Amino acid sequence: ACPAGTHYVDLCNELAGTEALLSLNDEAVNTGRTLVTGAGFGVLGTESVVLKLCEGQPNPERVRADAIPSIDSEPGPLGQALAASLIGVLAEGGRRFENGHLVRSHIFDDFAAIPLPDGNWVKTAGGANGELLAARRASKAPFVVAANSLAPSSAILRRTAQTLLVLLKSERIRSFAIRRIAAINVRPTSDSRERVSWAHASAIWPSGAYSEGWLKIGDAMEFTSTVLAEVVVRLHAGGARLGAYTPGALFGPELAEDCGGRFYFKGASPV
Repeated sequence: ACPAGTHYVDLCNELAGTEALLSLNDEAVNTGRTLVTGAGFGVLGTESVVLKLCEGQPNPERVRADAIPSIDSEPGPLGQALAASLIGVLAEGGRRFENGHLVRSHIFDDFAAIPLPDGNWVKTAGGANGELLAARRASKAPFVVAANSLAPSSAILRRTAQTLLVLLKSERIRSFAIRRIAAINVRPTSDSRERVSWAHASAIWPSGAYSEGWLKIGDAMEFTSTVLAEVVVRLHAGGARLGAYTPGALFGPELAEDCGGRFYFKGASPV
């Protein structure tokens, strides 16, 4: 636990961890602290697009957020921390918001093909992560889905994931899976093309109006490092509101731009 007056920031993008940190809002206010969770691409990327779409508008009916990261990988083992995070997301199963309530769904449901401003299309599927909670809080929409391009796009693999979900309820199998995945050797990125990552969000209002937007950045890990450093600098400078927040909720969607992101939007403005 942080002493009174000590601020806190993390990179968490797991649903349970994000929810637990945000539940400390009152305690943080009473002890003079600012707590920030998800200070990286995973949460800020999609959260910032949702905030932009909903800026000055009534609450939308439905929101979808899609994270589309691109990472310049280094050679070597995947590692215990990342392996545990991947297995944790899979073991958690699927989640979405329906009628304002967080409900279970099949892991990797909510499959969609997402258009990008550069003319390409990317396939994404849903899961349970901090992005879902951030999108719900940013939009206050009763129906919210969060998806990721790293989820399997094959229908066969998505069905297989349901079987894995049952098996991962065993702590022994879960530990074995983490060890095996952590030992996987990652090949270095072979091409020299510029890394481009996207965060996408779409919103539908009760009137039927529809809008969507994208945030374009470079390498997702580099963006995450920049966001983390920027949040730390701002907290150290003082003046931040006390309480528990995701980064966009505390500093606004402009934080993503200050860290090198660029927004694109299209669609009807809700009236």
